Amino acid sequence: MKIRVLCACLFICVFAYSQESDSKLAFYSISFSPINIYFDHHTSGLAASLDISLKKDKDIYKLFGLTGSEFVVSVLGPSKVESFHEIDILYGKELREGKWLYFDFYSGLSYFSHTINTPEKIPGSGTNSGGFSFTTYEYSYNEDKNNTIGLVLQSNIRFRTGKRFSMGLQFHSNINTVNTIFSTGLLLHWKLGRKSKLD
Repeated sequence: MKIRVLCACLFICVFAYSQESDSKLAFYSISFSPINIYFDHHTSGLAASLDISLKKDKDIYKLFGLTGSEFVVSVLGPSKVESFHEIDILYGKELREGKWLYFDFYSGLSYFSHTINTPEKIPGSGTNSGGFSFTTYEYSYNEDKNNTIGLVLQSNIRFRTGKRFSMGLQFHSNINTVNTIFSTGLLLHWKLGRKSKLD
């Protein structure tokens, strides 16, 4: 609930500020990273991210969200699964090399939530599977959830393929006291605004 209120207040403030006639702050781009691989000190898995950014002069402000879950394949019943999500407020710069190559650098703060779901057998739930000596059980899940504030460092390398569209790689890290994670993946990036102002 707190994070929803924070995001709503942020959007209201940004929208109100961007409407001032003497302000050049405006929506700049949206990005989507559908396939990320993340890892920490003991697990790894798949993740996805989405962000929207605003720009004033050469300064870029980004609202970024990332979520991921441990990739687990188990044939012996449920196993412990770790997952996380984060919402970040970032500040950065975009560097352009030539007409088609971009480097982006960001840093900022994050609300980071880490969850561990641990299965436990429900007593008395075991049933035999046909004539085999294999017993199946029902499980309940214990959820252990921890939230914290993290330091975020992010960089992108993008290759421009159209007037608005570019694609590349995103490198992301969230350094925190609960579970520091690193991720990398494909980045799809669209510029917003009037075509006449696109360079």
